[in-house]
Amino acid sequence: MTQPIDLAYRAQARPARVRGGRTWRAVALVLAFWWAATGLLIALQRSAGSRVGALVLTLVAAPLGLWLVVRARRAWTERAAVASFFGGALLWTAVSAAFYGGWVVGPTIGAPRAGDALARATDAIVATSYSTVFAAALLLTAVLATRRAPNRLGILTFATFWAAHELAKLNVFAGVLSPGVHFLPDYLGHLQRYFGPARNSALLPASVALLTGSGVALLVRARRDGDPGRRLGAVLLAALLLLAALEHALLGSPRDPGWWNAFLAWRELR
Repeated sequence: MTQPIDLAYRAQARPARVRGGRTWRAVALVLAFWWAATGLLIALQRSAGSRVGALVLTLVAAPLGLWLVVRARRAWTERAAVASFFGGALLWTAVSAAFYGGWVVGPTIGAPRAGDALARATDAIVATSYSTVFAAALLLTAVLATRRAPNRLGILTFATFWAAHELAKLNVFAGVLSPGVHFLPDYLGHLQRYFGPARNSALLPASVALLTGSGVALLVRARRDGDPGRRLGAVLLAALLLLAALEHALLGSPRDPGWWNAFLAWRELR
């Protein structure tokens, strides 16, 4: 009598291991996408010709990302979760490529007002307002295209990328030890005038705690969710939030990890 029971147990355990393997592969893909996309955006800053490549990337990534989000909207399978997630990631790639390529940034305004933190923050928001409007337009398009659909993971992904980016900007404007000036190309150098002092403000540890706590909460939720697609979606979002927490922590670190040094070196080649 023990053999049938043992075989039944193995039959149930095998799919769980497969799902676990898919989860880890998906998380590894998130890490690879994050590293490669960041490096590509740096490399495309090299020259006027490469900046055209950033514009092309924007024009390709935006419709492709929207297509993936819309195509996956009716299903909550693991495949649909991955497709929707990377659709949202591509939408954010389009916004980032337009910004770091210098195509959609904001109006160039005068020197920031000294001695008034709120005024400086307002000036900084205006100086990057075109990018904000572009992101809002893409997000609204995705929301309208997937209304009443069960799978809206791509929208949550895009919104998470955007929120983490805006939080990072607030931290840089408030003051951090390592604002990443070397990642800005020359044509965006004027944005440095809005950077805060080279010391960590109280906002930074609060931001790291918020992002980390949100990521851990999603992991706990994923562990309790019995639906494979929703569970994988929660894990992917958790990985994104924890990556954002790491990026914020690096803003407060005196040492650059050097993960994109090869792309920076390529950008500086003449």
